[in-house]
Amino acid sequence: MSSAEKWWTKESVALVTGANKGIGFEVARQLCENGFTVILTARNEERGRAALHSLRSQGFQHNLEFFPFDVTSDESACRLAEWIKHSYGKLDILVQILLDYYHYYKFFVFQAYEIVFYSKLSNKET
Repeated sequence: MSSAEKWWTKESVALVTGANKGIGFEVARQLCENGFTVILTARNEERGRAALHSLRSQGFQHNLEFFPFDVTSDESACRLAEWIKHSYGKLDILVQILLDYYHYYKFFVFQAYEIVFYSKLSNKET
């Protein structure tokens, strides 16, 4: 894809849940490859940091972070949402790799929606 066809920039923020292995890891890798700022999340901090290290060793040094996140915990979702608001002020893409945890995602999706919606409102010219 040529840069003229891209709708995103390196400031476009993507969050991938379950990014420590499998589908989530590959989605995160491809987002990095395409120039997104990527936030990896995983319940297991050790595995999440190992995934971060693996991606960095593949040459993705910049615009890549890890944040521990347990999709089954509302408190964890609130911490993540607040961190995103403080660190980036927005979230452009949310990739949910939940598989067995589908019924837990509602609260987090609401938190992510708040970040996206309110950041778009606050960035509008008046």
